[in-house]
Amino acid sequence: MKVLEFAGRWLSPVREAPDGIPVNPRTSWFGLIWVPLAALAIGLAWVMSPLNQQMSTSLYDISVRTVARQAHFDDVVVIDIDDASLRDLRPRLGGWPYSRDTFALLISFLREVGAGPIALNLVFSEPREGDDVLANSLAARPDVVLAAVGQPSGGELAPQPSDPLRRRVALNSAGGLPSARWAEIVMPDNQLLSALSQAGVVGAVGVVTAQLDDDGMLRRLSLLHEADGLVYPSMALAPRLLAKAGSMDRLARETDAVSHGPQRWPINAAGQVTLILPSNRDAVPRLAFSNVMEAALGIRDRADLRALLKGRTVFIGSSAFLADDVLTPFGRISGTALLACSHAALERSLVLAPPKPWVAAGFAAIALSPSMLLWLRRRPMFRDDSLASLAALVLVLAGGLATLARGRIEVELLLPLVIVAAGFLIASLLQLRWSGIVNRRLRIEHAMAEAANQAKTEFLANVSHEIRTPMNALLGVAELLQRTPLNEEQQRYVAVFQRSGQTLFELINDQLDLSKIEAGRLDLSHGPFSLARLLADQQVLLKTRAIGKGLELRWTVLGEVPDAVIGDRRRLEQVLTNLVGNAIKFTAAGFVSVEVSQTAAGTRFEVTDTGIGIGADQHLRIFQPFIQADGSTTRQYGGTGLGLSIANGLVRRMGGTISVRSEPDKGSTFAFCIPLARAESADGPGLRSLTPNWQPETRLPTVRTSAHQRKPIRILLTEDNEVNVLLVESMLRDADCTLDVATNGETALAKFYGGDYDLILMDIQMPGIDGHQTTREIRRIEAAERRRPVTVIALTAHAFERDVQRSLEAGCNQHLTKPVSRDALLAAIEIHRDNAAAKAEAGVERA
Repeated sequence: MKVLEFAGRWLSPVREAPDGIPVNPRTSWFGLIWVPLAALAIGLAWVMSPLNQQMSTSLYDISVRTVARQAHFDDVVVIDIDDASLRDLRPRLGGWPYSRDTFALLISFLREVGAGPIALNLVFSEPREGDDVLANSLAARPDVVLAAVGQPSGGELAPQPSDPLRRRVALNSAGGLPSARWAEIVMPDNQLLSALSQAGVVGAVGVVTAQLDDDGMLRRLSLLHEADGLVYPSMALAPRLLAKAGSMDRLARETDAVSHGPQRWPINAAGQVTLILPSNRDAVPRLAFSNVMEAALGIRDRADLRALLKGRTVFIGSSAFLADDVLTPFGRISGTALLACSHAALERSLVLAPPKPWVAAGFAAIALSPSMLLWLRRRPMFRDDSLASLAALVLVLAGGLATLARGRIEVELLLPLVIVAAGFLIASLLQLRWSGIVNRRLRIEHAMAEAANQAKTEFLANVSHEIRTPMNALLGVAELLQRTPLNEEQQRYVAVFQRSGQTLFELINDQLDLSKIEAGRLDLSHGPFSLARLLADQQVLLKTRAIGKGLELRWTVLGEVPDAVIGDRRRLEQVLTNLVGNAIKFTAAGFVSVEVSQTAAGTRFEVTDTGIGIGADQHLRIFQPFIQADGSTTRQYGGTGLGLSIANGLVRRMGGTISVRSEPDKGSTFAFCIPLARAESADGPGLRSLTPNWQPETRLPTVRTSAHQRKPIRILLTEDNEVNVLLVESMLRDADCTLDVATNGETALAKFYGGDYDLILMDIQMPGIDGHQTTREIRRIEAAERRRPVTVIALTAHAFERDVQRSLEAGCNQHLTKPVSRDALLAAIEIHRDNAAAKAEAGVERA
């Protein structure tokens, strides 16, 4: 992999900016022109490599086998002198080699049954018994071709007939025709050759030797063979020349072919033809030599052979000798059968033309097309490059086979295939490099986004803190002012003051929640709680708003909804408050109902109203931030459009789904379902106690009345803001407590060390030692001096979940968020007053 990455880096034209951040890998229009040029160069280099020939021939063999078809040639027949025939004829003809008069008898029989030209694929180069009888038979009719053998240079040459006899059987019209060259061609015996020459016909001698490829396989056949300036036809061609000896047909040289009469055979530069041979072995009928000889001897009926031999060119050879087999792309084939098939193919012009330059150029263009597309696209794309390379590969293979089968033209497929592979390899290396650069850029951008997110979170926390601090003073003073004697007009002004401040406070909370949801930083706090208590609290909380608009607020629980569940109580409350609050806000008359039921997916909540409704085209948009179904609703009903977006985010964060059903002027139904696991127990009134008129106790916890419990508690307030100090002092003025103030952490520690406080109200963000450090030091002092633990309540503008967790981890007993109301502050003090009294009664005193 590292090698590929290095190659991709070296090949890639992509560069990086001076600051190290990757630039856009898309190059200029000429930037990747080198890709097709490199693919072509690799292909040409491969052609010149030693491996090219071996792989090209293997690919050629596969191609010809793929396009080969079965055939049955009815104009030729093979008489095979096989091992079985030699055994069967031994009693009558003796052992091999037979006397030459045996073949004279065979020739006479074949002439009698009406056979065509007879090709003896047997070398009669030495005198034998019966030559005179065979010579007479040959001289009687010019229809027999005897075999000649080409000898390469350096071999031991057999005695040859005189030059005049060889010239008389050589071709006299082959001048200028390319041919296979031999050091010598071994001709038939002088007596037999003399008998052939007396007839004076062309094609009486045919060369049976073929020039094989380096791997010993015969793929192409030479039509003509030359030695000592004399040219002789191949045994496959000789019967045709012999049969046409009486006509004016002559072999003629064309630009890239040899013609004989109407037949035209394309040849390569060496004068070889590539024949289209059949895929089946039984294309040429085969007769056993014993059957034919028994008919010739009068032992077997001749009638059954007459139909098989009449008018057919007969090839006689022997498969009893291993040297007769020839290796071809279709496997080993008997040499005689191959000559017969080759003769039939020449008669039908089943010949492949040599490779054409324009065909090779066309396939090279197809092979280069993926690289050309990459160049035009100016950037790598693995999917597109893979598909383009695959398409080019298929086109090359399919086109090559079609050209071979239909066009009868040889095709060099290896070069285009190598070009396709080279182009794909280069594209892959470029893609690897490009992916690395893109991934690096994404990592940098991700890190930048994380940093921006972190900065945004910190900014929002700081803004929240800075806004909540004065907001605490504004709402607190408004609350205190409302408790003073005011006339009706002043009460109205204070109410507007409070309502506007509360609206701004809710907007700040909504914006912070939305930011945390979008950043994926909203943490859930799962724990057991009473679903009944939650619904009852929501009923009380929202009932006043519904009554104020003259609406009926219904609460219904259906089915087996568990009383005690596990989940995030505060976030569930937030969703219900948003949905029910929206329903009340957008409903002018009628009712708002909340229905709770248990389904297989979880606990389902449905909030239905009889309000203005929402058009179907707005159902998806309303869950987006700052979106309301109709812009006019903002002016008429107010709001920022964050409530539904926050509800949607919270429901999804809790693993649930939310949906809406609504029509204009027909009300809306918002439903959400979240999985709430059953808990063993949780305090609450029980779900069946919920009725539209039920209200929970809202009184503060009843405190004990003993003298020890009712004595004023000592409270230490650590706060560096003078306005907030004044506000807390005013809120606690009528409370049964004494208040001491420390303006920073150091002062708070000094006062705590020398005093005996029941409760500490701890601001968190202070100069010097902050509230968390101060609380930790207090807990350390308590542990070291075995003091009674004092209650510490964080009173801060830090409002995030992580802020609450940090306060609890520092040792605080509770976390109150500014702005805090007087009732909430007194309730917290009363709860912890009870705890302090209980500890005092148990004897947990200062050591």
